[in-house]
Amino acid sequence: WERKNKAEEKGIWKEKLYANNTHSLKETSFAKTQKDLRRSLIRQDREHMAIVTPKGKIVHQSKGDMRRVSFDDVIAAKAKDNIMIHNHPTGMNSKGFERVGYSFSYHDVIEAVSCNMKGIVAETKLYRYSLTRPEKGWGVSKDEVGKAYRRYYSEINNNYKESFKRHEIKIIAQHLTMKRLSKEFGFKYEYTRL
Repeated sequence: WERKNKAEEKGIWKEKLYANNTHSLKETSFAKTQKDLRRSLIRQDREHMAIVTPKGKIVHQSKGDMRRVSFDDVIAAKAKDNIMIHNHPTGMNSKGFERVGYSFSYHDVIEAVSCNMKGIVAETKLYRYSLTRPEKGWGVSKDEVGKAYRRYYSEINNNYKESFKRHEIKIIAQHLTMKRLSKEFGFKYEYTRL
């Protein structure tokens, strides 16, 4: 993929399609690829996604709307045993609490499990959230994890709804839900202030 000529400041991506839809550059380390993607992702006003091998090769990329990137069976097959890195643009231009950004949604988690991804990463203005599959596999179906996610999210949302604004509750509820899911199912959930 490459940038449009003068659009770099606006963070607009131009997708370059190849016959095998793989990254055109030589394979790099995962850490370098993640750093390069983050630099671009945090400037986007729409969700963008890249599927990256553990060695750092980008095997798919796409862009969506403000809140989601679409998935199909072809993308799901590419995601298996790889890491999906995407942005959560909501709050990117805010100056308050929203800048913390959202952790993982219900759909993020069930897609990670159903596609058997090695991991999933969400980049926000201030944080990087990551969810990593345990060495022995997810050990749970997408229906089981989805049901647990909704249960925890609802409990947390109800506990905080009188104390915070709606968008603030969503940020808190997603984060605390992920902590509870990780404890229940043995997932590795991390968040890093950048």
